[in-house]
Amino acid sequence: MVTQVMDGDTIVIGNERVRFVGIDTPELHPTPESGALEAKHFVEELCLGKEVGLDVDDLESKDTYGRTLAVVYVDMDNNWVNLNAELLRRGLAEILYIPPSEFNPYRWVES
Repeated sequence: MVTQVMDGDTIVIGNERVRFVGIDTPELHPTPESGALEAKHFVEELCLGKEVGLDVDDLESKDTYGRTLAVVYVDMDNNWVNLNAELLRRGLAEILYIPPSEFNPYRWVES
């Protein structure tokens, strides 16, 4: 269960920090960038206090800060949805593709 939403692309599950792989949302600190609060609130609405699914990146499971890199799946209207891709689709995030990664976020936005 998600116990904390740090910002639009990082959540906490128990003691584990999870960074949404393949995307970047506006920064909250030191001063919130445009869209940062909207991204955080969107993630809170879908994740906080709820169970989520994780698909951890098999090629690079941790980032330089020790956070688990993963695609996060949330239940939206009884369908499991890739939240990383949903943030991109809604304009709340940008692509941040850092190889090696098993996930290619450019595929998430293809028509």
